[in-house]
Amino acid sequence: MATTLCYDPEHRVLELRFPYDPTGDAQRKAKAIYGYRWNKAKKAWEFPPTPEVARAIVDAFDPDAGANFSGWWQAALKAQRAADRAQSILAGQAEIVGDFGFKFVTEPYSNQQQYCEWAAARDLAGLTYRANTSEQGTGKTKSEIDMTVWEIERGICSGIPLVFCPNSVKRNWAAEIHTHGPPGFFEPLIVGGSKDEKLAALDRLDFFANANVIPIPIINYDILSQASQKPVLERLFELLQAGQLGKIIFDEATMIKSVHANRGANAYRLARDIPVRVVLTGTPYPKSILDIFNPMRMLDVSILGGSWPAFRKHHVILGGWQGREIMAYKNEAELERKVNRHCFRKLLRECADIPEEVHVTRTCDMTPEQIRVTADLRKRMLAELETDEGEAWIVNAAQVMVRLLRFNQISSGFLQTDLDSAEGPGQVVRFKPNPKLELLISILKEEIPEGQKAVIWCAYQADVREIIRGCKAAKIGAVPFYGEMKMEDRHRSEDQFKTDPDCKVIVATPETGGFGLNWQVAPNCIFYSYNFNWGNIDQAKARIRRITQQQRMTFMWLVAEN
Repeated sequence: MATTLCYDPEHRVLELRFPYDPTGDAQRKAKAIYGYRWNKAKKAWEFPPTPEVARAIVDAFDPDAGANFSGWWQAALKAQRAADRAQSILAGQAEIVGDFGFKFVTEPYSNQQQYCEWAAARDLAGLTYRANTSEQGTGKTKSEIDMTVWEIERGICSGIPLVFCPNSVKRNWAAEIHTHGPPGFFEPLIVGGSKDEKLAALDRLDFFANANVIPIPIINYDILSQASQKPVLERLFELLQAGQLGKIIFDEATMIKSVHANRGANAYRLARDIPVRVVLTGTPYPKSILDIFNPMRMLDVSILGGSWPAFRKHHVILGGWQGREIMAYKNEAELERKVNRHCFRKLLRECADIPEEVHVTRTCDMTPEQIRVTADLRKRMLAELETDEGEAWIVNAAQVMVRLLRFNQISSGFLQTDLDSAEGPGQVVRFKPNPKLELLISILKEEIPEGQKAVIWCAYQADVREIIRGCKAAKIGAVPFYGEMKMEDRHRSEDQFKTDPDCKVIVATPETGGFGLNWQVAPNCIFYSYNFNWGNIDQAKARIRRITQQQRMTFMWLVAEN
Protein backbone atom coordinates (compact mmCIF):
# COMPACT_ATOMS: atom_id res chain seq x y z
CA MET A 1 0.00 0.00 0.00
CA ALA A 2 1.36 3.40 -1.00
CA THR A 3 1.45 6.37 1.32
CA THR A 4 -1.63 8.55 0.71
CA LEU A 5 -2.81 11.87 2.03
CA CYS A 6 -6.35 13.09 1.38
CA TYR A 7 -8.85 15.59 2.74
CA ASP A 8 -12.12 14.39 4.31
CA PRO A 9 -14.62 17.24 3.76
CA GLU A 10 -17.29 15.65 5.98
CA HIS A 11 -15.12 15.52 9.09
CA ARG A 12 -12.80 18.35 7.98
CA VAL A 13 -9.53 16.54 8.64
CA LEU A 14 -6.48 15.47 6.67
CA GLU A 15 -6.17 11.67 6.52
CA LEU A 16 -2.78 9.98 6.24
CA ARG A 17 -2.34 6.29 5.48
CA PHE A 18 0.95 4.43 5.07
CA PRO A 19 2.07 0.77 4.94
CA TYR A 20 2.78 -1.07 8.16
CA ASP A 21 6.30 -0.26 9.36
CA PRO A 22 7.72 -2.86 11.79
CA THR A 23 10.50 -0.47 12.84
CA GLY A 24 7.99 2.12 14.11
CA ASP A 25 9.72 4.98 12.27
CA ALA A 26 6.59 5.95 10.34
CA GLN A 27 4.50 6.05 13.51
CA ARG A 28 7.08 8.24 15.22
CA LYS A 29 7.06 10.64 12.26
CA ALA A 30 3.27 10.87 12.42
CA LYS A 31 3.31 11.55 16.16
CA ALA A 32 5.86 14.34 15.67
CA ILE A 33 3.36 16.35 13.58
CA TYR A 34 1.02 18.77 15.36
CA GLY A 35 -2.53 17.61 16.03
CA TYR A 36 -2.20 13.91 15.23
CA ARG A 37 -4.99 11.48 16.10
CA TRP A 38 -5.20 7.79 15.27
CA ASN A 39 -8.63 6.77 13.95
CA LYS A 40 -8.81 3.06 14.66
CA ALA A 41 -12.06 2.52 12.75
CA LYS A 42 -10.75 4.08 9.54
CA LYS A 43 -7.15 2.91 10.14
CA ALA A 44 -5.90 6.40 9.33
CA TRP A 45 -3.97 9.19 11.02
CA GLU A 46 -6.01 12.39 11.21
CA PHE A 47 -4.57 15.91 11.31
CA PRO A 48 -5.86 19.52 11.36
CA PRO A 49 -6.53 20.76 7.78
CA THR A 50 -3.94 23.55 7.72
CA PRO A 51 -1.31 24.20 5.01
CA GLU A 52 1.45 24.09 7.65
CA VAL A 53 0.43 20.61 8.78
CA ALA A 54 0.04 19.40 5.18
CA ARG A 55 3.56 20.58 4.35
CA ALA A 56 4.94 18.82 7.41
CA ILE A 57 3.23 15.54 6.42
CA VAL A 58 4.44 15.71 2.82
CA ASP A 59 8.00 16.57 3.89
CA ALA A 60 8.06 13.73 6.42
CA PHE A 61 6.59 11.00 4.21
CA ASP A 62 6.40 11.49 0.46
CA PRO A 63 6.39 14.58 -1.78
CA ASP A 64 3.84 12.80 -4.00
CA ALA A 65 1.55 11.81 -1.14
CA GLY A 66 -0.58 14.93 -1.60
CA ALA A 67 -1.75 14.08 -5.10
CA ASN A 68 -5.18 13.04 -3.83
CA PHE A 69 -5.86 16.34 -2.11
CA SER A 70 -4.54 18.80 -4.68
CA GLY A 71 -7.92 20.57 -4.88
CA TRP A 72 -8.03 21.17 -1.16
CA TRP A 73 -4.35 22.17 -1.16
CA GLN A 74 -4.89 24.90 -3.75
CA ALA A 75 -7.96 26.20 -1.90
CA ALA A 76 -6.09 26.22 1.42
CA LEU A 77 -3.15 28.14 -0.04
CA LYS A 78 -5.51 30.61 -1.70
CA ALA A 79 -7.30 31.17 1.60
CA GLN A 80 -4.02 31.68 3.41
CA ARG A 81 -2.81 34.22 0.85
CA ALA A 82 -6.15 36.05 1.04
CA ALA A 83 -5.96 36.25 4.83
CA ASP A 84 -2.38 37.55 4.67
CA ARG A 85 -3.37 40.13 2.04
CA ALA A 86 -6.26 41.37 4.19
CA GLN A 87 -3.90 41.67 7.17
CA SER A 88 -1.39 43.64 5.09
CA ILE A 89 -4.20 46.08 4.21
CA LEU A 90 -4.95 46.37 7.91
CA ALA A 91 -1.28 47.01 8.70
CA GLY A 92 -1.08 49.72 6.04
CA GLN A 93 1.46 47.71 4.04
CA ALA A 94 -0.76 47.31 0.98
CA GLU A 95 -3.29 49.50 -0.78
CA ILE A 96 -6.96 48.63 -0.81
CA VAL A 97 -7.89 47.33 -4.26
CA GLY A 98 -11.38 47.94 -5.60
CA ASP A 99 -14.41 49.94 -4.50
CA PHE A 100 -16.25 48.05 -1.77
CA GLY A 101 -19.24 50.31 -2.16
CA PHE A 102 -20.26 50.85 1.46
CA LYS A 103 -23.23 53.15 2.02
CA PHE A 104 -23.10 53.89 5.72
CA VAL A 105 -26.33 55.04 7.35
CA THR A 106 -24.41 56.61 10.25
CA GLU A 107 -20.93 58.04 9.86
CA PRO A 108 -18.29 55.48 10.90
CA TYR A 109 -15.16 56.15 12.88
CA SER A 110 -11.94 55.41 11.02
CA ASN A 111 -11.45 52.08 12.79
CA GLN A 112 -15.01 51.02 11.88
CA GLN A 113 -14.50 51.83 8.20
CA GLN A 114 -11.16 50.03 8.24
CA TYR A 115 -12.80 46.95 9.75
CA CYS A 116 -15.48 46.93 7.04
CA GLU A 117 -12.88 47.20 4.26
CA TRP A 118 -10.75 44.46 5.85
CA ALA A 119 -13.79 42.18 6.24
CA ALA A 120 -14.97 42.91 2.70
CA ALA A 121 -11.56 41.99 1.29
CA ARG A 122 -11.82 38.64 3.08
CA ASP A 123 -15.42 38.07 1.95
CA LEU A 124 -14.58 38.70 -1.71
CA ALA A 125 -11.69 36.23 -1.43
CA GLY A 126 -14.01 33.55 -0.06
CA LEU A 127 -12.98 33.91 3.60
CA THR A 128 -16.45 34.45 5.02
CA TYR A 129 -15.36 34.08 8.65
CA ARG A 130 -13.57 36.51 10.93
CA ALA A 131 -13.11 37.80 14.47
CA ASN A 132 -13.31 41.39 15.68
CA THR A 133 -11.34 41.44 18.93
CA SER A 134 -11.10 45.20 19.21
CA GLU A 135 -11.15 46.62 22.70
CA GLN A 136 -14.52 47.17 24.37
CA GLY A 137 -16.17 50.45 23.46
CA THR A 138 -14.77 50.68 19.90
CA GLY A 139 -18.14 50.15 18.20
CA LYS A 140 -17.98 46.51 17.11
CA THR A 141 -21.79 46.20 16.96
CA LYS A 142 -22.22 49.05 14.49
CA SER A 143 -19.40 47.72 12.32
CA GLU A 144 -21.00 44.29 12.09
CA ILE A 145 -24.41 45.78 11.23
CA ASP A 146 -22.75 47.72 8.38
CA MET A 147 -21.01 44.55 7.19
CA THR A 148 -24.28 42.59 7.30
CA VAL A 149 -25.95 45.15 5.04
CA TRP A 150 -23.03 44.99 2.61
CA GLU A 151 -22.92 41.17 2.60
CA ILE A 152 -26.66 40.92 1.90
CA GLU A 153 -26.49 43.45 -0.94
CA ARG A 154 -23.55 41.57 -2.47
CA GLY A 155 -25.23 38.18 -2.11
CA ILE A 156 -22.51 36.88 0.24
CA CYS A 157 -25.12 36.45 2.97
CA SER A 158 -28.23 35.00 1.34
CA GLY A 159 -30.10 33.93 4.47
CA ILE A 160 -31.22 35.18 7.86
CA PRO A 161 -28.50 36.78 10.06
CA LEU A 162 -28.53 35.32 13.57
CA VAL A 163 -27.11 37.05 16.66
CA PHE A 164 -26.13 35.29 19.90
CA CYS A 165 -25.39 37.56 22.85
CA PRO A 166 -25.80 37.79 26.66
CA ASN A 167 -29.35 38.35 27.84
CA SER A 168 -28.65 41.90 29.00
CA VAL A 169 -27.36 42.93 25.56
CA LYS A 170 -30.29 41.83 23.40
CA ARG A 171 -32.16 45.12 23.72
CA ASN A 172 -28.98 47.03 22.89
CA TRP A 173 -28.55 45.03 19.68
CA ALA A 174 -32.14 45.81 18.65
CA ALA A 175 -31.60 49.54 19.24
CA GLU A 176 -28.30 49.53 17.31
CA ILE A 177 -29.91 47.76 14.35
CA HIS A 178 -32.61 50.43 14.17
CA THR A 179 -29.97 53.19 14.44
CA HIS A 180 -27.31 51.95 12.02
CA GLY A 181 -29.31 49.82 9.55
CA PRO A 182 -31.07 51.32 6.50
CA PRO A 183 -34.70 52.28 7.28
CA GLY A 184 -37.03 49.36 6.68
CA PHE A 185 -34.17 47.01 5.77
CA PHE A 186 -33.91 45.00 9.01
CA GLU A 187 -36.35 43.96 11.71
CA PRO A 188 -34.67 42.90 14.96
CA LEU A 189 -36.49 39.97 16.53
CA ILE A 190 -35.72 39.52 20.24
CA VAL A 191 -36.11 35.83 21.03
CA GLY A 192 -36.74 35.62 24.77
CA GLY A 193 -39.04 34.48 27.52
CA SER A 194 -40.09 30.87 28.02
CA LYS A 195 -39.35 28.02 25.65
CA ASP A 196 -42.78 28.38 24.03
CA GLU A 197 -42.37 32.14 23.63
CA LYS A 198 -39.01 31.63 21.93
CA LEU A 199 -40.47 29.05 19.56
CA ALA A 200 -43.33 31.41 18.76
CA ALA A 201 -40.84 34.18 17.97
CA LEU A 202 -38.91 31.92 15.60
CA ASP A 203 -42.18 30.89 13.93
CA ARG A 204 -42.64 34.56 12.99
CA LEU A 205 -39.71 34.19 10.56
CA ASP A 206 -42.17 32.71 8.05
CA PHE A 207 -44.06 36.01 8.11
CA PHE A 208 -40.95 38.01 7.21
CA ALA A 209 -40.18 35.64 4.32
CA ASN A 210 -43.05 37.24 2.38
CA ALA A 211 -42.18 40.82 3.35
CA ASN A 212 -39.49 43.15 2.09
CA VAL A 213 -37.69 43.19 5.40
CA ILE A 214 -34.92 40.97 6.73
CA PRO A 215 -35.40 39.65 10.28
CA ILE A 216 -32.44 39.37 12.65
CA PRO A 217 -33.20 36.98 15.52
CA ILE A 218 -31.34 38.03 18.68
CA ILE A 219 -30.96 35.09 21.06
CA ASN A 220 -29.43 34.53 24.47
CA TYR A 221 -26.75 31.86 24.91
CA ASP A 222 -28.93 29.86 27.29
CA ILE A 223 -30.57 27.88 24.47
CA LEU A 224 -27.16 26.34 23.75
CA SER A 225 -26.74 24.94 27.25
CA GLN A 226 -30.06 24.41 29.01
CA ALA A 227 -31.87 21.10 28.52
CA SER A 228 -35.24 22.85 28.76
CA GLN A 229 -34.33 24.95 25.71
CA LYS A 230 -33.49 21.98 23.48
CA PRO A 231 -36.61 22.40 21.26
CA VAL A 232 -35.50 25.97 20.46
CA LEU A 233 -32.03 24.76 19.46
CA GLU A 234 -33.58 22.01 17.34
CA ARG A 235 -35.72 24.64 15.62
CA LEU A 236 -32.53 26.55 14.69
CA PHE A 237 -31.02 23.36 13.25
CA GLU A 238 -34.18 22.91 11.17
CA LEU A 239 -33.73 26.44 9.80
CA LEU A 240 -30.08 25.63 9.06
CA GLN A 241 -30.92 22.42 7.21
CA ALA A 242 -33.52 24.32 5.18
CA GLY A 243 -30.80 26.76 4.12
CA GLN A 244 -32.48 29.74 5.79
CA LEU A 245 -29.54 30.86 7.99
CA GLY A 246 -26.95 32.95 6.16
CA LYS A 247 -24.85 34.45 8.95
CA ILE A 248 -24.16 33.87 12.63
CA ILE A 249 -22.66 36.43 15.02
CA PHE A 250 -21.36 35.47 18.46
CA ASP A 251 -21.22 38.68 20.52
CA GLU A 252 -19.17 38.49 23.74
CA ALA A 253 -17.78 35.20 22.48
CA THR A 254 -16.02 34.42 25.75
CA MET A 255 -19.41 32.96 26.70
CA ILE A 256 -18.66 30.00 24.43
CA LYS A 257 -14.96 29.51 25.13
CA SER A 258 -15.34 26.11 26.81
CA VAL A 259 -14.93 23.12 24.50
CA HIS A 260 -16.40 20.69 27.04
CA ALA A 261 -19.53 22.64 28.02
CA ASN A 262 -22.77 22.12 26.10
CA ARG A 263 -22.82 25.80 25.24
CA GLY A 264 -19.48 25.69 23.40
CA ALA A 265 -20.12 22.33 21.74
CA ASN A 266 -23.59 23.29 20.46
CA ALA A 267 -22.33 26.66 19.24
CA TYR A 268 -19.74 24.85 17.12
CA ARG A 269 -22.29 22.36 15.76
CA LEU A 270 -24.60 25.19 14.74
CA ALA A 271 -21.97 27.56 13.33
CA ARG A 272 -19.85 25.19 11.25
CA ASP A 273 -22.32 25.00 8.33
CA ILE A 274 -23.55 28.62 8.29
CA PRO A 275 -21.90 30.49 5.39
CA VAL A 276 -20.81 33.66 7.25
CA ARG A 277 -19.40 33.26 10.79
CA VAL A 278 -18.32 36.15 13.04
CA VAL A 279 -16.90 36.30 16.56
CA LEU A 280 -16.98 39.57 18.56
CA THR A 281 -15.13 39.96 21.86
CA GLY A 282 -12.96 42.58 23.48
CA THR A 283 -11.26 40.00 25.73
CA PRO A 284 -10.22 37.05 23.55
CA TYR A 285 -7.98 35.59 26.30
CA PRO A 286 -9.85 36.38 29.54
CA LYS A 287 -8.20 33.66 31.69
CA SER A 288 -5.82 31.66 29.52
CA ILE A 289 -4.57 31.38 25.95
CA LEU A 290 -6.62 28.18 25.82
CA ASP A 291 -9.77 30.35 25.77
CA ILE A 292 -9.14 31.18 22.11
CA PHE A 293 -9.49 27.62 20.81
CA ASN A 294 -13.26 27.17 20.66
CA PRO A 295 -14.06 30.63 19.19
CA MET A 296 -11.48 30.02 16.46
CA ARG A 297 -12.76 26.48 15.88
CA MET A 298 -16.22 27.94 15.30
CA LEU A 299 -14.83 30.23 12.62
CA ASP A 300 -12.95 27.45 10.83
CA VAL A 301 -11.15 24.28 11.94
CA SER A 302 -8.28 25.13 9.58
CA ILE A 303 -7.14 27.91 11.94
CA LEU A 304 -6.14 25.85 14.99
CA GLY A 305 -7.41 22.39 14.10
CA GLY A 306 -10.37 20.59 15.59
CA SER A 307 -8.62 18.57 18.32
CA TRP A 308 -8.69 20.15 21.78
CA PRO A 309 -6.16 17.67 23.31
CA ALA A 310 -3.71 18.30 20.47
CA PHE A 311 -4.08 22.09 20.81
CA ARG A 312 -3.57 21.99 24.58
CA LYS A 313 -0.58 19.66 24.29
CA HIS A 314 1.03 21.98 21.73
CA HIS A 315 0.60 25.18 23.73
CA VAL A 316 0.55 24.27 27.44
CA ILE A 317 2.98 22.66 29.89
CA LEU A 318 0.98 20.89 32.59
CA GLY A 319 2.16 19.94 36.05
CA GLY A 320 1.29 20.48 39.69
CA TRP A 321 -1.59 18.61 41.30
CA GLN A 322 -2.32 15.42 39.31
CA GLY A 323 -0.56 17.02 36.35
CA ARG A 324 -3.59 19.22 35.62
CA GLU A 325 -2.29 22.70 36.46
CA ILE A 326 -1.01 25.04 33.77
CA MET A 327 2.65 25.65 34.62
CA ALA A 328 3.69 27.54 31.48
CA TYR A 329 2.78 28.26 27.87
CA LYS A 330 4.74 27.38 24.75
CA ASN A 331 4.65 28.11 21.00
CA GLU A 332 2.95 31.43 21.77
CA ALA A 333 4.37 33.26 18.74
CA GLU A 334 3.02 30.53 16.45
CA LEU A 335 -0.43 30.77 18.06
CA GLU A 336 -0.43 34.55 17.76
CA ARG A 337 0.46 34.35 14.08
CA LYS A 338 -2.32 31.84 13.31
CA VAL A 339 -5.01 33.72 15.24
CA ASN A 340 -4.07 37.23 14.11
CA ARG A 341 -4.40 36.19 10.48
CA HIS A 342 -8.17 36.14 11.01
CA CYS A 343 -8.63 38.86 13.64
CA PHE A 344 -9.14 42.59 13.52
CA ARG A 345 -8.02 44.32 16.72
CA LYS A 346 -7.84 47.97 17.65
CA LEU A 347 -7.35 49.53 21.06
CA LEU A 348 -9.68 52.30 22.14
CA ARG A 349 -6.85 54.83 22.32
CA GLU A 350 -6.06 54.06 18.65
CA CYS A 351 -9.63 54.79 17.57
CA ALA A 352 -10.49 58.07 19.22
CA ASP A 353 -9.03 60.85 21.30
CA ILE A 354 -10.86 59.72 24.42
CA PRO A 355 -10.83 61.84 27.59
CA GLU A 356 -8.30 61.41 30.37
CA GLU A 357 -8.59 58.49 32.80
CA VAL A 358 -7.88 58.78 36.52
CA HIS A 359 -7.40 55.66 38.66
CA VAL A 360 -7.52 56.10 42.43
CA THR A 361 -7.65 53.84 45.49
CA ARG A 362 -9.76 54.67 48.52
CA THR A 363 -9.10 52.75 51.75
CA CYS A 364 -10.88 52.08 55.01
CA ASP A 365 -10.00 50.10 58.15
CA MET A 366 -11.94 46.98 59.06
CA THR A 367 -13.69 46.89 62.41
CA PRO A 368 -12.26 44.84 65.33
CA GLU A 369 -14.99 42.25 64.73
CA GLN A 370 -14.02 41.88 61.08
CA ILE A 371 -10.36 41.53 62.05
CA ARG A 372 -11.22 38.88 64.66
CA VAL A 373 -13.27 36.78 62.23
CA THR A 374 -10.55 37.02 59.58
CA ALA A 375 -7.93 35.84 62.09
CA ASP A 376 -10.13 32.94 63.22
CA LEU A 377 -10.67 31.78 59.65
CA ARG A 378 -6.96 32.03 58.93
CA LYS A 379 -5.84 30.10 62.02
CA ARG A 380 -8.69 27.75 62.91
CA MET A 381 -10.43 27.53 59.51
CA LEU A 382 -13.73 28.34 61.21
CA ALA A 383 -15.24 31.35 62.94
CA GLU A 384 -18.08 31.93 65.37
CA LEU A 385 -20.47 34.83 64.79
CA GLU A 386 -23.84 35.96 65.99
CA THR A 387 -26.81 36.55 63.67
CA ASP A 388 -29.11 39.57 63.87
CA GLU A 389 -31.49 37.40 65.91
CA GLY A 390 -28.76 36.67 68.46
CA GLU A 391 -28.25 33.05 67.38
CA ALA A 392 -24.77 31.48 67.34
CA TRP A 393 -23.51 30.80 63.85
CA ILE A 394 -20.34 28.93 62.82
CA VAL A 395 -18.62 29.46 59.46
CA ASN A 396 -16.39 26.67 58.16
CA ALA A 397 -13.70 27.45 55.57
CA ALA A 398 -11.46 24.41 55.37
CA GLN A 399 -10.50 24.87 51.73
CA VAL A 400 -8.09 27.61 50.67
CA MET A 401 -10.36 28.99 47.92
CA VAL A 402 -13.30 29.08 50.33
CA ARG A 403 -11.18 31.04 52.80
CA LEU A 404 -10.21 33.55 50.10
CA LEU A 405 -13.88 33.94 49.25
CA ARG A 406 -14.74 34.49 52.93
CA PHE A 407 -11.94 37.05 53.39
CA ASN A 408 -13.30 38.91 50.37
CA GLN A 409 -16.81 38.91 51.83
CA ILE A 410 -15.61 40.07 55.26
CA SER A 411 -13.86 43.07 53.71
CA SER A 412 -17.20 44.02 52.12
CA GLY A 413 -19.00 43.80 55.45
CA PHE A 414 -20.84 40.47 55.42
CA LEU A 415 -20.56 36.69 55.45
CA GLN A 416 -22.87 34.43 53.50
CA THR A 417 -23.58 30.78 54.28
CA ASP A 418 -24.73 29.74 50.84
CA LEU A 419 -24.63 31.24 47.39
CA ASP A 420 -27.71 32.93 45.97
CA SER A 421 -29.99 30.53 44.12
CA ALA A 422 -33.27 30.49 42.24
CA GLU A 423 -35.03 30.05 45.59
CA GLY A 424 -33.58 33.31 46.88
CA PRO A 425 -30.50 34.77 48.53
CA GLY A 426 -28.37 32.71 50.90
CA GLN A 427 -28.29 33.42 54.63
CA VAL A 428 -26.25 36.56 55.30
CA VAL A 429 -24.71 37.89 58.51
CA ARG A 430 -23.69 41.54 58.29
CA PHE A 431 -20.96 43.36 60.19
CA LYS A 432 -22.15 46.56 61.84
CA PRO A 433 -20.86 49.10 61.29
CA ASN A 434 -19.65 48.49 57.71
CA PRO A 435 -16.61 50.74 57.05
CA LYS A 436 -16.52 50.09 53.30
CA LEU A 437 -20.18 51.03 52.87
CA GLU A 438 -19.62 54.19 54.93
CA LEU A 439 -16.64 55.03 52.70
CA LEU A 440 -18.75 54.54 49.58
CA ILE A 441 -21.57 56.75 50.82
CA SER A 442 -19.10 59.52 51.69
CA ILE A 443 -17.57 59.30 48.20
CA LEU A 444 -20.98 59.55 46.56
CA LYS A 445 -21.89 62.56 48.67
CA GLU A 446 -18.59 64.45 48.70
CA GLU A 447 -16.50 63.38 45.68
CA ILE A 448 -19.03 62.78 42.91
CA PRO A 449 -20.11 66.25 41.72
CA GLU A 450 -23.74 67.22 41.58
CA GLY A 451 -25.22 66.17 38.24
CA GLN A 452 -22.69 63.40 37.63
CA LYS A 453 -23.54 59.71 37.77
CA ALA A 454 -21.59 56.64 38.88
CA VAL A 455 -21.55 52.91 38.17
CA ILE A 456 -20.79 50.77 41.24
CA TRP A 457 -19.55 47.22 40.66
CA CYS A 458 -19.95 44.43 43.22
CA ALA A 459 -18.74 40.86 43.22
CA TYR A 460 -21.74 39.69 45.25
CA GLN A 461 -25.47 40.22 45.04
CA ALA A 462 -25.51 40.72 48.82
CA ASP A 463 -23.32 43.79 48.26
CA VAL A 464 -25.79 45.16 45.71
CA ARG A 465 -28.71 44.84 48.12
CA GLU A 466 -26.75 46.43 51.00
CA ILE A 467 -25.58 49.38 48.87
CA ILE A 468 -29.11 50.04 47.63
CA ARG A 469 -30.29 50.12 51.27
CA GLY A 470 -27.42 52.42 52.22
CA CYS A 471 -28.12 54.81 49.33
CA LYS A 472 -31.79 54.92 50.19
CA ALA A 473 -30.98 55.80 53.80
CA ALA A 474 -28.60 58.52 52.60
CA LYS A 475 -31.22 59.85 50.14
CA ILE A 476 -29.04 59.06 47.09
CA GLY A 477 -30.97 57.95 43.99
CA ALA A 478 -29.81 54.42 43.14
CA VAL A 479 -31.07 51.43 41.13
CA PRO A 480 -29.87 47.79 41.13
CA PHE A 481 -28.82 45.68 38.14
CA TYR A 482 -28.04 42.05 38.96
CA GLY A 483 -28.95 38.48 38.12
CA GLU A 484 -31.75 37.96 40.65
CA MET A 485 -33.85 40.63 38.92
CA LYS A 486 -36.28 39.93 36.10
CA MET A 487 -35.21 41.21 32.70
CA GLU A 488 -37.94 43.86 32.54
CA ASP A 489 -36.84 45.16 35.96
CA ARG A 490 -33.24 45.42 34.75
CA HIS A 491 -34.41 47.35 31.69
CA ARG A 492 -36.39 49.66 33.96
CA SER A 493 -33.32 50.26 36.14
CA GLU A 494 -31.11 50.98 33.14
CA ASP A 495 -33.60 53.44 31.61
CA GLN A 496 -34.03 55.24 34.92
CA PHE A 497 -30.27 55.50 35.38
CA LYS A 498 -29.81 56.95 31.89
CA THR A 499 -32.72 59.40 31.85
CA ASP A 500 -33.64 60.35 35.44
CA PRO A 501 -31.46 63.22 36.73
CA ASP A 502 -32.31 62.23 40.30
CA CYS A 503 -30.91 58.71 39.79
CA LYS A 504 -27.23 59.10 40.56
CA VAL A 505 -26.08 55.49 40.85
CA ILE A 506 -26.53 52.08 39.26
CA VAL A 507 -25.25 49.16 41.35
CA ALA A 508 -24.42 46.07 39.30
CA THR A 509 -22.58 42.77 39.17
CA PRO A 510 -20.11 42.25 36.29
CA GLU A 511 -21.67 38.90 35.39
CA THR A 512 -24.98 40.62 34.63
CA GLY A 513 -24.13 44.19 33.63
CA GLY A 514 -20.53 43.89 32.49
CA PHE A 515 -21.08 42.93 28.87
CA GLY A 516 -22.18 44.96 25.87
CA LEU A 517 -24.04 47.76 27.67
CA ASN A 518 -23.38 51.46 27.18
CA TRP A 519 -23.40 53.42 30.43
CA GLN A 520 -21.21 56.29 29.28
CA VAL A 521 -23.73 58.68 30.85
CA ALA A 522 -21.64 58.05 33.97
CA PRO A 523 -18.00 59.23 33.98
CA ASN A 524 -17.36 57.53 37.35
CA CYS A 525 -16.77 53.82 37.89
CA ILE A 526 -16.42 52.52 41.48
CA PHE A 527 -15.32 48.96 42.26
CA TYR A 528 -16.81 48.25 45.68
CA SER A 529 -15.87 44.56 45.68
CA TYR A 530 -14.23 42.42 43.05
CA ASN A 531 -13.10 38.85 42.52
CA PHE A 532 -10.16 37.25 40.75
CA ASN A 533 -11.56 37.34 37.20
CA TRP A 534 -9.61 39.89 35.16
CA GLY A 535 -11.89 39.48 32.13
CA ASN A 536 -15.00 40.54 34.08
CA ILE A 537 -13.24 43.54 35.59
CA ASP A 538 -11.95 44.68 32.19
CA GLN A 539 -15.41 44.32 30.67
CA ALA A 540 -16.97 46.25 33.56
CA LYS A 541 -14.58 49.18 33.07
CA ALA A 542 -15.57 49.34 29.42
CA ARG A 543 -19.21 50.19 30.21
CA ILE A 544 -18.17 53.84 30.62
CA ARG A 545 -14.95 53.73 28.59
CA ARG A 546 -16.53 54.09 25.14
CA ILE A 547 -15.48 55.57 21.80
CA THR A 548 -18.15 58.27 22.22
CA GLN A 549 -17.29 59.18 25.82
CA GLN A 550 -16.83 62.95 26.20
CA GLN A 551 -16.21 63.29 29.95
CA ARG A 552 -13.08 62.71 31.99
CA MET A 553 -13.34 59.24 33.55
CA THR A 554 -12.55 58.32 37.15
CA PHE A 555 -12.06 54.70 38.25
CA MET A 556 -12.08 54.12 42.02
CA TRP A 557 -11.03 50.94 43.83
CA LEU A 558 -12.23 50.52 47.41
CA VAL A 559 -9.90 48.52 49.67
CA ALA A 560 -10.41 47.41 53.28
CA GLU A 561 -7.03 47.37 55.01
CA ASN A 562 -5.54 45.65 58.13
